[in-house]
Amino acid sequence: MPSKFYNIQVIKANDTKIGRINIYGEISSLEFWGDEVTPSGFLADLTALGAITEIECHIFSNGGDMFASLAIYSILKNRPEKVKMYIEGVAASGGSVIACAGDVVYMPPEAMMFVHNLITDAWDVNEHNVRELLAEMVKMKEPMVNAYMQKSGKTREEVIALMDGEAGNGTWLTADEAIEFGLADEYTPEAMQPLEAAARISPGVFN
Repeated sequence: MPSKFYNIQVIKANDTKIGRINIYGEISSLEFWGDEVTPSGFLADLTALGAITEIECHIFSNGGDMFASLAIYSILKNRPEKVKMYIEGVAASGGSVIACAGDVVYMPPEAMMFVHNLITDAWDVNEHNVRELLAEMVKMKEPMVNAYMQKSGKTREEVIALMDGEAGNGTWLTADEAIEFGLADEYTPEAMQPLEAAARISPGVFN
């Protein structure tokens, strides 16, 4: 069976029970048909934790399937507990949408966020149906726009401009820029401590 891109567990601290969610890796559309790695599976695993006081979600993801990302966003957004979101390294594409579900979003100075317009792997496209495909993509990006608007408090025009970027390829945001725009709230508490680590990423990941 495909491995899950998320992990859910309970962290006990004194009399509190915190539901910790780790979303690491690609939110793959190929893993969302007929197996246990589905938004409904995510909901079932989260519900199985029982009574918890808050949710702590850690994200390190370059995104993936839009509909799955929106489903997880909605699940977290509708939870009664406070949701604390921690961006670790990168929250890109669908990962940035999920991050918007946080009541508070923490982001260290060394992390990045990436927002962009909907992308599709199209096939069997011809001169007759390309306009229809474009209209569908414009319509399907509306939930993403709404998620960014709700989190940031920005206008529709401001959000769309951010998703477009200067060249139509989206916008990379540093922690400061994400906080200024309203997609993140503050630095992670540990972010002010000296780091003794090195980061490396394959040059083909975000080519």
